[in-house]
Amino acid sequence: MHHRRITVAAISAIGVALACSQDRITSSDTAATQGGVVPLVTIGEPPAIQAFDIDVSFQGSLKPGAPIVITVRAQANVDAPDAEIVVATPELETVKLRAAQGGPFPLSTPLPLQAGFKGGVVVGQVVARSFTVTAPLAGYYSVQIEAKVRGVPPRAGRPVEDVVRAERWMLIDERGGANNGSV
Repeated sequence: MHHRRITVAAISAIGVALACSQDRITSSDTAATQGGVVPLVTIGEPPAIQAFDIDVSFQGSLKPGAPIVITVRAQANVDAPDAEIVVATPELETVKLRAAQGGPFPLSTPLPLQAGFKGGVVVGQVVARSFTVTAPLAGYYSVQIEAKVRGVPPRAGRPVEDVVRAERWMLIDERGGANNGSV
């Protein structure tokens, strides 16, 4: 029975692909009928400008007990007199706190931040923060970044996305792990 479902699904997928490849896309736009490109039309508000572009890089061996240098770079896309960037590693801090306390701890316990910035930024300015962590145990650990600006008016008629969040993960294991940092 299972084999029959796979065969039916495969035949259906091939049929859809063939049907799609034979369909013609039609448009009243002359560019489409003459082989040109039809522009994508945004309905409603223009797309927002992100206040920051964020990049994360990792240096070091992603093994338990080995130091790892994490660098976070946030490039400003708007002028902002009031900006804030915070960087946290919640899973890593939880493991460290649990080890320090010898077991469970209250859920409301605040976890320390790894890095931060407060101040004004101008378009193109890069705020970079590096810090070193050591994961005592194998596992998955995140680096969470929140960058925000306050009081920034729309730019060129486009709203500003005033809070930008990014999350990158690293796998710590005996073979050297992996990360999804610079994406």
